[in-house]
Formats: sequence, structure tokens, C-alpha cells
Amino acid sequence: MCIPVLFISPITTIFLPLHDIDIYLPVLYVFISLLFLGVRRIGSRWTTWYQKIFPLDDSTLKEWYLDKISSGTRDELEKLSEPAILKLGRQALFHDVVLENRKWFLSHQTKDPLVVHLAKSFKATDFLMVIDPVTHGDRSPIANI
Repeated sequence: MCIPVLFISPITTIFLPLHDIDIYLPVLYVFISLLFLGVRRIGSRWTTWYQKIFPLDDSTLKEWYLDKISSGTRDELEKLSEPAILKLGRQALFHDVVLENRKWFLSHQTKDPLVVHLAKSFKATDFLMVIDPVTHGDRSPIANI
């Protein structure tokens, strides 16, 4: 993004001959300043990405999943073990978050606040959910949906 600044000097010196140093030095200082600002911006993004992740614990996930399903299915699910319910809940929540992220920008957002929060922080957490390509043959779990 900073490279176009370097085109200012040669174009300006065409119209102002014999002022090369007066033009090139300030443009070079502006270019270097822009590089430092760019490094600072990228560095701050790399060091603060984890602050965009929405925290989710197992109890919230279980409550969300049990509230989402019908009452007949809920009675059957309460007979299952805790890890089995959480696994089904994670799959359903992941599916809803991916569907929310695939919507067009003019589409209506979902009414579920948990899905909205997780969809906003999905880009920050996407690389944490990568499947091992050697064992599963695919880089991203999104392709499995």
C-alpha cells in the first residue's frame, strides 16, 4: 500500500527540474513513516487477535442446545451422557455459525445472540479449528458441512 507514494517523486521532478533532493527526501521520509505505521498496524492486529474471540463454556453450550431442540427430543437427549450432548451441541452450533457467515450482507441476521457473537469472532478462531490434513485429508472443517 505504501509503494504508490514512491511514484510521487519522479512525476513531480518532471515538472520541477533541478529540485530533485528537495522532492525525493521528503517523499522518502513520508514513505518510511508510512512503512512504520503499517508495521505498527499489522503488529497490533497480530498481537490482539485473541481478544476478538467470544468465550463459550460447556454449560452455556448445553443450555443453548437444549433450548434449541424440541421437547420430545429434549427428553431423549437428557438420557445421554454429558459428552454426547456437548458433541451434538458443538456440531449444531458450528453448523449455525457457518450458515450465518455464509449469508449475504443484505440478508437478515439470526435472532440467536450466541450465534451472532460466535459468527463475528469466527475469523479469529477459524485457524484454531483446522483439521489435520494428513489424517483427514481436508484443511478446513467448513468443507465437511
